[in-house]
Amino acid sequence: MADFGLKADDSVPVKPAVNTNLLASIKPRTTPRPTVNIAESDKVAATAGFTSREPVPSGEVYVRPLRQKRKPEQTSSLSMRLPVSIHLRFRDFADNLKLSYPAALEKLLDDNEVLSRLTSER
Repeated sequence: MADFGLKADDSVPVKPAVNTNLLASIKPRTTPRPTVNIAESDKVAATAGFTSREPVPSGEVYVRPLRQKRKPEQTSSLSMRLPVSIHLRFRDFADNLKLSYPAALEKLLDDNEVLSRLTSER
């Protein structure tokens, strides 16, 4: 309690441990914010794929972004312990094709089915 200028019995305040004059001298910044060219900023944002959160002007029609459609089947988790070398190969395979792990596994299975059909036809 002495840190806040009070004694335990609240009778006579003691000198606070914090220099209040130093705290009182802290002032907010008064420098103005730099001006930003809004049109240029919007153009850069559009090229990066960002869309504005501002209301759409009356002449334009807002098109709601499509949600990613989910597969109509239930999911199940798959967990396995792999040697590091196989895990790294699978991770590199998925990264090179820019696929998620489930999509990469599905591609491997599809490719295997195609290969099996080709070899069975011979």
